[in-house]
Amino acid sequence: MVIFIARDKTSTRIKIIREARSEFLTFGFEKASIRRIAEKAGVVPSALYRHFKDKEALFSYFVEPALTEYDKICETDMNEVYEMLDSEKVDQIWSYSDEQFTERIRFIYKHYEAFKLLCTSAEGTKYNDFQHQLVEKDVQSSMLLWKGLKEKGLPVRNIDEKDLQIITRGVFGSLLEFIMRDYSEEEALQRSKTIAIFFNSGMRSIFGL
Repeated sequence: MVIFIARDKTSTRIKIIREARSEFLTFGFEKASIRRIAEKAGVVPSALYRHFKDKEALFSYFVEPALTEYDKICETDMNEVYEMLDSEKVDQIWSYSDEQFTERIRFIYKHYEAFKLLCTSAEGTKYNDFQHQLVEKDVQSSMLLWKGLKEKGLPVRNIDEKDLQIITRGVFGSLLEFIMRDYSEEEALQRSKTIAIFFNSGMRSIFGL
């Protein structure tokens, strides 16, 4: 009689994830090896593919949840701003923006590993231009805010969207620099205060308010 011993698929998946994390952080996506990941996890490559269809799916496992959650946070924040516009609480928008800035830092550090991979290891994946995508979403939110203020009859200045793109790229670059240089969350929060003051004061001046 042949006795088949069930293998712990959960344990295998955990090992694959652990080794993939190390592999991507060490070598980046393009130079990461599925064979090496499988070997270190104690499985053959075909066993790995039963858990993840390909190398990019494995990379996505680490970064996609954070980006999806970030999108939801941005949408919620923008809805809050619209409510302030509707209730004529325009001055509160800028103090709220300061709070948003701090919360974005906290979010990035909550998902530190995902953003570290995005910043250092995403070349060759669909996430390679993730920073550009984040910037574009923020720029579009700023343009919607500008239109909302204009519709309220406030004396806002005309805004060049390309100017906003350049400014926003600089801000996001500064935030992600904390991850690139392995700053602690405490130090990132402290230093981000200066960036927040600079960005929000500058945006208010650009808007003419």
